Amino acid sequence: MPKPLGARHGAFASRRPGRRPRTSIRLDDAVRLLREAGHGDRADRVEREILGRDVIPGHWTFRIVEEYNATYYDVFRTVEQEIRGQLAEGRDHLYEAGTKEARRTRGHPDHTAT
Repeated sequence: MPKPLGARHGAFASRRPGRRPRTSIRLDDAVRLLREAGHGDRADRVEREILGRDVIPGHWTFRIVEEYNATYYDVFRTVEQEIRGQLAEGRDHLYEAGTKEARRTRGHPDHTAT
């Protein structure tokens, strides 16, 4: 099953209001470190050509993430949950549950079925 963009994926990490994405913070750090090392021209280039750049012309990363989630992932998740509810009584991870059941030692306190 696909995961929503924005969920634990580096630059696309879930954002709370007022928080900057990790890549933005890392680029700020890179610019600062380049300046501290005497490479102001390179820091200027990163600021000029990378910071604030649209990932796709006219679209900032957060907009792409929001659109992906709204137009694809949310629909995928809804359909998947409905079908799983109909065919598997809403149970998730059926393969993993079967594997655990096959490998557990009955009666062992650390091998309980849940």
